[in-house]
Amino acid sequence: MIADDRFEGIMLRYNAAHPGAESEVFPYLDPAATHPGVIAFTATRWGTLLKPELSPAEKTPSATDCYRFVLSNPHVDVSLAGPKNGTELDSALAALDLGPLAADEHAWLRRVGESVHARAVSRSPITLIDKITTFFKRPAPAPSLMPRGSSKS
Repeated sequence: MIADDRFEGIMLRYNAAHPGAESEVFPYLDPAATHPGVIAFTATRWGTLLKPELSPAEKTPSATDCYRFVLSNPHVDVSLAGPKNGTELDSALAALDLGPLAADEHAWLRRVGESVHARAVSRSPITLIDKITTFFKRPAPAPSLMPRGSSKS
């Protein structure tokens, strides 16, 4: 589907706590060919990447750090932001001024993301979709050779 030229853009969840697009989507985007624009959403993972109690062993990232993580990936063209005031808008825009993360910053945000993913309880609709998808990806039980209650004649 990604190679289908009818799609000019795809939107996906991508952040330090949910880097799955790195293995499930990005490898299928040919950098030498025309591919759809990639729009990432929830760079701060609905704000949970900004909560110090979810990554107690690490420095707490700012929203700017989270946007920089997303935009540092060469496959991402746009990171959506939903600032509720001028300060948050400035924080989002600062990511553009600061540019891509250095290797040590990237490694730090990955550690934060892993910690947040392990500790956070999400009530987002995406979590429900993930659970449903995981349920249906389970291997099917081996069919029984004989239905229950039946006996050989």
